[in-house]
Formats: sequence, C-alpha cells, structure tokens
Amino acid sequence: MISLLSPLPVGNAVRVTLDGIPDTAEHWRLLRNVTGAFPAFNDAASVVVVDANAGDPLQVVDFGAGLVNGTLTYYQIFYFDGAAWSVDTNPPASCIPATTYQDDSTDPQAIVRDRLTLGLAAEIARGALTPAPDCSDTIEVLTAPPIYDHTRWPVVSVHMTSSAPVNRAIGELVADDDQDTVSELWDDHEGWHSKVQLTIVGWSLNPDERIALRKAIMRIILANLPVFDAALLLQIEFSQQDLDAISGEYPAPVYETVGTFSCVAPIAINAPGAPITDVNVTVTPLN
Repeated sequence: MISLLSPLPVGNAVRVTLDGIPDTAEHWRLLRNVTGAFPAFNDAASVVVVDANAGDPLQVVDFGAGLVNGTLTYYQIFYFDGAAWSVDTNPPASCIPATTYQDDSTDPQAIVRDRLTLGLAAEIARGALTPAPDCSDTIEVLTAPPIYDHTRWPVVSVHMTSSAPVNRAIGELVADDDQDTVSELWDDHEGWHSKVQLTIVGWSLNPDERIALRKAIMRIILANLPVFDAALLLQIEFSQQDLDAISGEYPAPVYETVGTFSCVAPIAINAPGAPITDVNVTVTPLN
C-alpha cells in the first residue's frame, strides 16, 4: 500500500512511500494519473512511475513528465505474483505538487554594496572624501564596471568573484528545524556554508583621489565588522592593491584600487513541511 505522499518543496516532484508489499508479490508497479481511475496495470492513460522487484527500496521520488504543480495527482500500486497482476486493495492516494521553498540565504554582495553606499555617504559628509560638485555629493556603488560616458566619477563597484561550499553536513542540514507558529508547518533548512569572495573596485580619474577612496573603503569595511557578523557574514578577510591607469579601455586614464573581500556565509533554502503524526512499525519475530 501507499503509506505517504509528500510533495517535494522544489515542486513538480513527489516522494512516494510504500508499506507492506505482499509476500506473494514478485514484482510491483506504481502508476500515476490525474483521473484517479486505474483499470489495469498496463493502463495506457497512466504513467508508469516505477517497475520494481520484491526487495527493492519502498520509497520513490517521482519527477517525471506530466507531474504539474497545482494539479491533483493520483497514485496506485499493482502487484504481480508470478501468474497474474492485482491492484492494491486500498484506494488510490492523491496529492497536489507545489513549489513551497523560500530563499534563506545571506547575500554578501547585496549587504556589502548597501553598507558601502551608506559608508561612502558618511565619509563625504565628514569631509574625508570630496567628489566633484557635479557628483551631487554621492559616490555610486555599482555591480558592474562603469561605462565612461555614463558615470559620475569616482565610483565603486562590487563584483561576485566566487562562491563555493566550504562546510557540509549530513543531509545538507544548515540550521535546526523550527515550527512556524502561524502555519504550524515545520521549516526544514537545506544548504551549506559557502566561501564567498567579492571584488570591490574603487574607480577614479585622479590618482590622489584613488588613495583617499582606498582608505575610505578600508575604514568602511572595518567599521562594519559587527554588522557583517550580525548578517552571518563570518571570517571576514579584506585586502587591497592599487592598479596602474587603464589604457585603451577608457578615453582617459582611470585609476583603480582593487579590494578582495572574503567571508563564509550560509546558502540555504527554507522548505516548509507537515509534521509526522503517525509512525507505523512492523516487528518481525526472531525464530
């Protein structure tokens, strides 16, 4: 019999758990359709999810074609005893696939960009940076290299250089499960801790201004260490170097100060699920 249908949080996928395959069954077949009618083991209107033999695993993840979010979907199991097929005595089981996961990741690029934007504004207000009057007393923080004719110099950009898992756990459990007090569903957090590297570039048309910009960026990073910690950006490292004026890419010399910002941050999704309320256990006596 089918003991449990669990729509997976990713959507368009269902975990089917079986229980109590008859001892006489040499072979079993799991079918799926959207009508709930299963006239035979070889019904042409149904999808064969799996063909299995006695002793095969009794849990199947169905992600085949035709499994659509929001559509009521039925499953039925058939048994073959070596001579004939028979349908399970229990009625078809049903569920509705759905995509339910939510992003629970920390985005280092967005956080660092936001803190640099605020920090540069504060540095200008304190007189540590003095952009030209036509810059409206602001220094933009971009996520891509500046376009010369459409940029108010100086400017800063924050680029995602790399992100890769550094710490893994069994089942990719990145945080403890907890229960939502409103929906009463349990939030299952899946993911890992990632080593993230950002490149922070200060761009200027003046080499002396570049020096002031480099120092300001370093101060902003240092001053934000408690903020980064609260945002779960851990093990912060930051280094800087100045690059000579770019030639050929821009119509005038552009001076860069390039910083490498690295941290460890959680990359995870939150997958709400119903609590387990019943557990069936079959005890086999020892001979």
